[in-house]
Amino acid sequence: MTTQIFEASPQLTEARSITANPQPHHTDTQRLFTWLILKAERGQIVRQHRLQAKTAVPNWRVVR
Repeated sequence: MTTQIFEASPQLTEARSITANPQPHHTDTQRLFTWLILKAERGQIVRQHRLQAKTAVPNWRVVR
């Protein structure tokens, strides 16, 4: 039996980095694409209507 080692793509590595260590300068769009990449890696389906609902939220936050 041989062990195979698979190298992760740069996009997957970056997605894991953003997820593991979120920073204030990461935009909502970056987080959304990270979510998409990680779901695709697991073979999960992304529903288009849910994706559109997520992107309808503006890319700013209200500070009080």
